[in-house]
Amino acid sequence: MSGLLLLSLLLSGCQIPYLVTQLGGQARLSASALPIEEVLARRDLAPETRARLEEVPELLAFARRQGFSVGDAYRTFAEPVEGVPVWIVTACPPDSLELIEWSYPIVGSFPYRGFFRRRLAEHEAERLRALGLEVDLRPAQAYSTLGWFADPVVPTLIAGDPGERAAGILHELAHRTIFLPGDARLNESISVSVERYAVAAWLREQGRTEAAREHARRCSDRELLRREICSLLETLRRVFEATDRQERLRGKEEAMQSFAERLRSLSFQSARSASWAEVSWTLPRLLLFDVYGGDGELLDRAFTSVGARLPAYFDLLRAATGVEDPRGFLEAAGRDARPPTPR
Repeated sequence: MSGLLLLSLLLSGCQIPYLVTQLGGQARLSASALPIEEVLARRDLAPETRARLEEVPELLAFARRQGFSVGDAYRTFAEPVEGVPVWIVTACPPDSLELIEWSYPIVGSFPYRGFFRRRLAEHEAERLRALGLEVDLRPAQAYSTLGWFADPVVPTLIAGDPGERAAGILHELAHRTIFLPGDARLNESISVSVERYAVAAWLREQGRTEAAREHARRCSDRELLRREICSLLETLRRVFEATDRQERLRGKEEAMQSFAERLRSLSFQSARSASWAEVSWTLPRLLLFDVYGGDGELLDRAFTSVGARLPAYFDLLRAATGVEDPRGFLEAAGRDARPPTPR
């Protein structure tokens, strides 16, 4: 799963030590980045890395044609010291469906916190566990600074097959293109939606028929997983209505075990998706998955309303950022191909 850390990596409210640490991490990554042309000139560059870096400028040109705000993103290449660019911490009470949120200047509140160093993320995770919270800590393949910095290509961003490589870059460019302060669910849903449609268009344009089919299979599998998670969360919502805490925790354990068994019985279309049955699904991880794509049905209708064309979709999404109720605006667009004029 790619990660949107936005400026939560860089802005920390009143917690100055976090701010200083994150600015230092961003500065080190930026300082280590080299122009892609310079990297490609190296004779010792691995052939696979070379082929994947050569693909980036063409993907960026495609993104510009489709309406993405590319700017100076992904013109450089950097190799993070720890192999991954950032680590994400999420947390919630063990018997609640409310993720803990951190408040940041400019961008608002978000249900995750990012760190450039694993040891710092682990320290934060330990602090949260000491407060009685259930915590999830994981690496992210990329993050977006929303255009405040020239985001570099990192090895994790160009890993995988053609669809996966395009998905990482297009997802993060979607964040750079459309952003609504303080609404992680809608932001992530938009980027997941844009990623899905843009990757399909990119692979078609490239004539990569099998990669396009695999991308479609993974999208179908993700939707199947999303429905299963939604069903589990609805079950947990009822379980957590119990007044006795031990009863809530027992009910949660039973529901989680049933979910794990259910995943093992599902027939996913892509072989890659089978790994979901082996994932350790914590409550924060389930809730964060729901953040990524939870508004998908709303956005699918909005995309259809503009003729399933990405440039027009971006115009609609930009218009939604200028109204008081973006979801209501997009809902209206889904009902009528001519959405109301934003105020």
